[in-house]
Order: sequence, then C-alpha cells, then structure tokens
Amino acid sequence: MTADPMDRFEPLLARDGVTKGKIFGMPSLLINGNAALSATDSGIIYRLDEGGIVEASKIEGAGHFVPFGKGPPMKAWIEVPLKADADWLGLAELSLAFAGAMPPKKAKAKKKP
Repeated sequence: MTADPMDRFEPLLARDGVTKGKIFGMPSLLINGNAALSATDSGIIYRLDEGGIVEASKIEGAGHFVPFGKGPPMKAWIEVPLKADADWLGLAELSLAFAGAMPPKKAKAKKKP
C-alpha cells in the first residue's frame, strides 16, 4: 500500500460523478453523493451488495465494518485490512457500481452565517 491508501483510487476520480469527500471524518470516494468506500486506520471499507460481500469475505482478515469499534456491524460495509492481498480497484469498481445505482444525493444548502 502507498503511504495514503486512498492514492490507489485516484484513477477513479476521472469518472462522472466520482468525487473525494469525508464520511464520519474518514477520507472517502463518493459517486453522485453516495459513499462507495472509505479508508480507516487499518483498512478500506467498501459498500457492497450481497455478491460483493461474499467475494470480499474470502479475503483473509476481511469482515463487516463496526463503526467506531462498537455496536452492530454495518450490513453493506466490509473492511479489508491494509495488509491484505486484495484486488483493491476491483472491489472499488463493485462499490462504485453498487453506490452508483442508488438515487443521487442532493447537495445540502450551505448555512448562512
């Protein structure tokens, strides 16, 4: 992995609707405003459909993401450890397809001072 795990997803930013952002303070890729993947201190979490979850679960150390280390795991999110031997871009493609099929998020109006 590179120093910044999100660097490997830079080529995906050339696609329509794909942007960088933050979700719960984590660097993320969004498509049409919907979160597709995020980086944690220990891995990349991918938003996947059931088929994608099955595929990602085969990676050693991968498992459903538990936000803030407590509470129930998030059903559609799976974390792949940074040390894993994974097809990072392939999983990102699955995440973008899944999140991209969701209705676009409307931009929030900026608050007036």
